[in-house]
Amino acid sequence: MSPLVATLQETLTCDPTNRTAATLIRWGDFLRRESRSMPVFHCNRKDRGSHICISLLKNICTNSSLVVVKTIRTPMFLVGPLLASLPKLKVIYYTRDPRGIMNSRRAIHKLNDTAMVKEAKNLCMRMNEDYAYYRSFSGTYPDRIMHIKYESLAHAPMEYASVMYKYVDKVLGEDAKAWVRRNTYLNRSSAAYRGRVGTYSTSGRDSRETAEKWRKELRQDLIERITSVCNNSFLQTLGYPLL
Repeated sequence: MSPLVATLQETLTCDPTNRTAATLIRWGDFLRRESRSMPVFHCNRKDRGSHICISLLKNICTNSSLVVVKTIRTPMFLVGPLLASLPKLKVIYYTRDPRGIMNSRRAIHKLNDTAMVKEAKNLCMRMNEDYAYYRSFSGTYPDRIMHIKYESLAHAPMEYASVMYKYVDKVLGEDAKAWVRRNTYLNRSSAAYRGRVGTYSTSGRDSRETAEKWRKELRQDLIERITSVCNNSFLQTLGYPLL
């Protein structure tokens, strides 16, 4: 079993015994974001990731009605062993238009055109492989893996949030609805709209506008080059327009 699969399995089964003190210390910022994990955050500050803090984290996780892991860029082939070993596991396979991904990377990494096209080709090759595994897994586990596009969620966040909650046999409550509104519908009189939210912030944004930014920010010739290396049929298979 690969180290990544092992880590994911341990996390999903609430088994933090292999987590070190250094790991809990690195998790500090995330632990204090959720009221239920605040006791672990305070324990961590006092005892610096001791076994007491790890046991506390295990207890909170075990008594939770739902355990969720968001993992980025995990190769889809690694999902197979998890689906096989965890019969209650459900997976949401989340994709974004590669041209939108590349526009974000361009801004963060200051990529020139040549680097953009090269990286786009590699990205789409990986996405193509992931989609092939998704198709295979959805045949074997039809009720345990779902594909959702970033753009669909961005254009109809409340609708797709409800779909995802229903998928895991939960109801989208009022607190969750408020969170969705707060993080996807931008109030034009808010501090976020006036430019007080940083480049990397994910709150206070108009999700629909963010999803389509690449159309305005990338030159047409660069869009065409990225579209070409990403293979028209692959983009269409995922449901993305060619231009």
